[in-house]
Amino acid sequence: MAKMYHYFLKVHFDSNGLRKEPRSQLLISNLPIMQTVAIDAAPGDRESMARLLHNFTVAALVFVVYKLWTRRSPSDISERGPSCANSTQISLKPQKLFSAQSLCVGEKLKECVPPFVSFRQQYRFSKKYSLLGCAIEKNFSTFLTAILCFLHDEEGFQKNNRTLDREIFHHRLCAKQNEATSMSEMGNRNWTLLAVIRDPVERFVSGFVDKCLREQTWKAHRERCNGCRTNLTCFVEVEYSRMMHYTKHRRHVSFDDDHFFPQSWRCEFASSMSKYHLLKLNAEKPAAFFDALVDLLQRSHVSDASIEFIDVSLRSKRTRHSTVNSPERTAVLREIRGSRRLTSRLVQMYFYDFVLFGFPLPQIPAT
Repeated sequence: MAKMYHYFLKVHFDSNGLRKEPRSQLLISNLPIMQTVAIDAAPGDRESMARLLHNFTVAALVFVVYKLWTRRSPSDISERGPSCANSTQISLKPQKLFSAQSLCVGEKLKECVPPFVSFRQQYRFSKKYSLLGCAIEKNFSTFLTAILCFLHDEEGFQKNNRTLDREIFHHRLCAKQNEATSMSEMGNRNWTLLAVIRDPVERFVSGFVDKCLREQTWKAHRERCNGCRTNLTCFVEVEYSRMMHYTKHRRHVSFDDDHFFPQSWRCEFASSMSKYHLLKLNAEKPAAFFDALVDLLQRSHVSDASIEFIDVSLRSKRTRHSTVNSPERTAVLREIRGSRRLTSRLVQMYFYDFVLFGFPLPQIPAT
């Protein structure tokens, strides 16, 4: 069996997202994905807890059945063995056994991108409110950078006639003023840590639509979009290969890697995940995310006037990078959901993002 990854993780839920406060603890041991996982859940957040528990429990069941099946004699089973993509659901029949969970179990684990690989970080901060945000590309990063720039210098931001929705990376007001690349640069201040997380498939689609279909960055930079232009299958396969290569060699990071490498590689989550306030972004239904962010700002003692400025901008405007409700997004999602190859590869790329952050694994299509 491939070498297992062993991690100890504490995840804290409340009704507004993930929190760092202590909660009652549930211990799950000897899973095929992680040998020890500690999940702290607030009693009121039954839905989030149930979803995460379901992911782990089903993965454990698949692993047990898989081990029993592979012990059968050669006369009972072909040399090739059952395919990983024969079914969209779990069943006790061998030909129906494999689902998304089974793609990263046993010997197949080595084909899945591991979590917590060291990768470059982007921090934005407001010393005034002791807020430290980790910006993850395609996870509200443009807006988060603008918000923390505003909170860094509220008066200066408004005097310069800046708006949250029009800040762009290459012309941001606070460039090199409130930015860092590691927590060690930030000293011993009692920071409130914030990161935005997103369903891995939604994040991938947003990035592909924005960079490869809309902006078509490959027209000016031939290497962009992995040299695949608008070819989705080509892009997925090349980016998967780049992820696997980076886990071993840690070099040659591209523009695309910055936007598509796993979320679990960011923000120094390997050592600091339990310290974060993790806010889940659902771009189609953002109200709960906005409420959670406003709640966090209130608890950080941000002034009512500043919160109103932020809240109005959030609920009335989108950045130019937003792909919600676009026909391109609909078409790419349809292509992924209709393709066993694409869906399976995305699971292999982002399996641990699904599990660690409590997002449901996608269904594997029959074809």
